[in-house]
Amino acid sequence: MTTMIEKMARAICIAAGAKPDDSKSGMDPWSKVWTSYIPHARAALTAMLEPSEAMVDVGNQCLNDGSSSSVFDAMIQAALDEE
Repeated sequence: MTTMIEKMARAICIAAGAKPDDSKSGMDPWSKVWTSYIPHARAALTAMLEPSEAMVDVGNQCLNDGSSSSVFDAMIQAALDEE
């Protein structure tokens, strides 16, 4: 199973215009470009430890259905919608 950190690092890598599965230049052929973005992914995920007011609001609204997955989805979507 792919970790959230890897998923985020790969997404950041792609957003930066790089190819995640390419080998790092001059590095071990098993060392992939996406691994360079792990610190960025960790920073982004750490920032989400403190939810915004909009995230808390939608999370609270979703609690009634008893699904932690729907709460998580709703809170992340609220964060994305805040742009």
